[in-house]
Parts: sequence; C-alpha cells; structure tokens
Amino acid sequence: MSKITLGEKAYEALKKKVATMESGAHLSVRSFAKEIGIGYTPVREAFLRMEREGTLRQIPNVGFFVQGYDFTSVIHYYQVRECVEPFVLKQVFAQLTDDDIGEMKSHLDACKNALAEKDCEGFVRHDIAFHSVIFTRYGNPWFSNLYESIRTQNMYFSKENQAVSSFAIEDHVQLLDAIRKKDEARAQELLIVHINKARSKVLAGFVQYMK
Repeated sequence: MSKITLGEKAYEALKKKVATMESGAHLSVRSFAKEIGIGYTPVREAFLRMEREGTLRQIPNVGFFVQGYDFTSVIHYYQVRECVEPFVLKQVFAQLTDDDIGEMKSHLDACKNALAEKDCEGFVRHDIAFHSVIFTRYGNPWFSNLYESIRTQNMYFSKENQAVSSFAIEDHVQLLDAIRKKDEARAQELLIVHINKARSKVLAGFVQYMK
C-alpha cells in the first residue's frame, strides 16, 4: 500500500474545512498549517490544488477565498456530469464485478446513515464514492481525476443549501438494481434522470438560499 503524503493529508483536511465554510470566506495557509500540524509547503500545495480545481480563488498579496457559486456555475457543473458519467458507465458496464457492486452498496448504506444523521458532508462524500467505483473500474486516471475534481465541488455549493435530499437514495437503489440485473439501457436511463434531478434540486436550493 502506498504511503499517504503530507500533501495528500493536507488536501483531505482542507476539503473537510472548506465544506463547512461559506462562499467568500478567507483562508490563511499559515493558520491552517498550524491548525492541522503540517508544514507550510505541503499545505500551500493543497491550497493551490484546490485553486486549480476551482474550489478556492487566490487574490495576490491578500490570500485564498472559498469560491462563490451561481446558477451558471451549477449548470456548467452538471453539463460535465451528464457528458462524462453516462460515457464511462457505457464503457465499463459489462466489466463491473460483484465486488464493485458490493462496494457501491457499502457507500449507499453509508449515504443512508448520513441522511439519518443529517450529515450533509458525509452524504456527499459517500455519494461521490458510490459513483467513483465505476470510474475506478474504467481505469483511466484522466477521467477519474476530472470526476473527483468536479464532484468535490458539489460539497461546497451544497453548503449554500445545507440540506440532504433523500431522492438520491432511491435513485441509487434503482441504479444498483439495474446494474445487478445487467440491464444497461435501464441503468443509463436512471443515471441521466438522477443527474438531471440533482441539478434541479441544487438550483432550487440556490433560489431558497438567496431569499
């Protein structure tokens, strides 16, 4: 098993930190490095990584800020999802194993627990992991990295809503059932409906948040 680097530890800690913050909030590299007990250099690398992903924005000589999201950002985000996810599912559908299905079921159960506990961050994290199983099976690191980058941002604009929707649970149950039954057409249909439904829910959340 490969050793987790300090940069990766800092990145994971930073993702959890940002998931609890409002859009536009300021973050200090030095303060956060002190907070988590990791040196400045790997922590700054984590900040720059999240800047490249679009989650943080840097103002020279001022610092880093949590990126704001608007309707256009959300629409663009879901456009990427509806292009990438059905494509990858189509490529790997026949290759998905019982172990893959078991892993997806494990994340689905974790989503249910997070929903019961009203844990938005945990819910989104396991929702991402549920879908990521398909990307791992595909084995293309470019797609995996793109998907992780795009989906990670879901944690942050979900902060504007602070609500966990139960619709995703039933969607995942049905998708997993279609995969078990090797019904590719049904699985594709369910995945596309799920993404479109998620987009509608998030956009509705923005409307509510801005009132």
